[in-house]
Amino acid sequence: VVRLARIGRILRLIKGAKGIRTLLFALMMSLPALFNIGLLLFLVMFIYAIFGMSQFAYVKREAGIDDMFNFETFANSMICLFQITTSGGWNYLLYPSLNKEPDCDPKKVHPGSSVLG
Repeated sequence: VVRLARIGRILRLIKGAKGIRTLLFALMMSLPALFNIGLLLFLVMFIYAIFGMSQFAYVKREAGIDDMFNFETFANSMICLFQITTSGGWNYLLYPSLNKEPDCDPKKVHPGSSVLG
């Protein structure tokens, strides 16, 4: 009951403040466009997650590549891409994927190369 009273007070405040009402109306009108932009961003991230899984699934785990941040599964690929998109530590994902010898050993099961992880 107390929570409903608090919500009622907030709604009365919004009714009284014309500026807040205008901002909320503008937000409600822009929601379909925001949904379309979010869907487009998800589509691009989906494509790059699949690409990352095919190219960087077997990168040696070091620096920023660990159990959670890797390209071995689709979910982990999406998490990595979100990290790259928000510019949060993308360099920790970059450096381990730049393979050099001995990590590119062709005798390994998944050797990687200087081009592929």
